[in-house]
Amino acid sequence: MTGPLLALAIASGAAMPPQTAEVRRLARQSILEYNAGDFDLALRDAKRAYEMSGAPALLFNLGQCHRALGHWKEAEFFYRGYLREKKDVRNRREVLALIANMEAKQAAPPPPSPTATARATRAPTSTRTASPPPPPAGDAPNPPFGDAGETRTPLPREAGEAGRGGVRADRGFNPHPGPPPHPGEAVLASGEGVSARSTTATVSAPAAAVSAPTPHGPRIAAATWWLGGAGVAAALVGTYFGLQAGGLASKDQPVLVGGYTEHQLSASELQVERQDGLAANILWIGGSALVAAAVVVLVAAHGGTP
Repeated sequence: MTGPLLALAIASGAAMPPQTAEVRRLARQSILEYNAGDFDLALRDAKRAYEMSGAPALLFNLGQCHRALGHWKEAEFFYRGYLREKKDVRNRREVLALIANMEAKQAAPPPPSPTATARATRAPTSTRTASPPPPPAGDAPNPPFGDAGETRTPLPREAGEAGRGGVRADRGFNPHPGPPPHPGEAVLASGEGVSARSTTATVSAPAAAVSAPTPHGPRIAAATWWLGGAGVAAALVGTYFGLQAGGLASKDQPVLVGGYTEHQLSASELQVERQDGLAANILWIGGSALVAAAVVVLVAAHGGTP
């Protein structure tokens, strides 16, 4: 849209009041600089040409230069001045669209600065605190004990003694340990001097997960009832139309007269008979399809078993 609008401004420049040849030269030079991308120079020469001549067409060129430079407020100002000063504006719709675009750009929030964007994208530095080293295994203090029924995990020192055949018998430990518990059994601690294997609790394997009812059960049931009911209703209505068509057909006694078949029913009754028969066939087929669909949905909902 920039090229045609500037071309219109050039054509309007030919109709400017003849001041001096310098005004025409500055106007043409400004357009050449604009097309070459030198918007600052184009703005400078267009402004000088307007100050010398006061031609309204140059106001549009000034607005274009400010728009190319990102000066939305100044561009809107000169576009409005162009519509105000020029009497016969042929590109009024385009200029109004440019004014609306400049207003929208002024109302939009400014883009973030590069510094703020870099700060936002910078990854936070994670601080890791080193945990203190654990105490040596040989100097680890024994945990406190409560009642005789509390369980206790042997320390590494006691485990080493157990491997050498001597197990401490104090503090609720069995001096004569039995065989290790079987898989699936949990050993419970007992009182002083009582074997730790004397009381055991069997931990059963986790039961198989019970399949929860599907949340679509009510919907499937409703769909099955709806399809089946609609199929039965369609079949009943089809039966009604079939009876109507059969009644008319029983009244008709076609007679072959001179090579032509002559019906006892009138033309309108014959048409009603054909329509009733067609409706009966369509409803019977549709009802059967709906009932079959209901059966399919029911079978699919129960995993292939009706």
